[in-house]
Amino acid sequence: MTNSADRNVRPMMAAAPFPGAASQNAMTASHLRRHLYLIVAVKLALLGAIWWCFVRDARVPVDPDGTATHLLTQPREPSK
Repeated sequence: MTNSADRNVRPMMAAAPFPGAASQNAMTASHLRRHLYLIVAVKLALLGAIWWCFVRDARVPVDPDGTATHLLTQPREPSK
């Protein structure tokens, strides 16, 4: 007669070098590298498109006299 605890014991299996390595669909290093390069390229293309659509035409007018005045004035005493 077997004990109920004996029926739930699994046989010892060799540990895989990394999670998913034992699966049949495990990615090799070259496949993973290609997949990551593709993801980075798509992200860069999307960031470029967002910049082109929303940021490209944004300009800030610069007044040379106002900038010089701002940079060359002495700081005031902090208010208490």
